[in-house]
Amino acid sequence: MGRKGLFDLEKHFAFYGAYHSNPVNILIHTVSVWPIFFTVLVLLYFTPLSVSSSTFSPSVSWRDMACS
Repeated sequence: MGRKGLFDLEKHFAFYGAYHSNPVNILIHTVSVWPIFFTVLVLLYFTPLSVSSSTFSPSVSWRDMACS
């Protein structure tokens, strides 16, 4: 029995290789992925944690966690 659908890894890897060797896709990834990544880091930096514990104050953020 052959593998079909989501479990056909050879098919998925072939698609992945063809898609990521396309020069336009490489350019889009180079230009777009890093700004998205750093935007997520900035959003996490300013997002307060909602942790209720005696070791954390109610207004702890990711920035406070990184600096301690």
